[in-house]
Amino acid sequence: MSKLEELRGDPLPRGVRDFLTQGIHGGYGLTGGLVLRLVTSKRHIPTLPSALG
Repeated sequence: MSKLEELRGDPLPRGVRDFLTQGIHGGYGLTGGLVLRLVTSKRHIPTLPSALG
């Protein structure tokens, strides 16, 4: 968030900062799962253990 705060010129309120942090965290996890699903479906790998093994 420091880049956003830098552009803005002052710190974000704590509630906004917490909300954005959780949103970024959730989006990152969702994107990782989506990419894994796309890779495994293209290769016809039915399960995660099969993909890793």
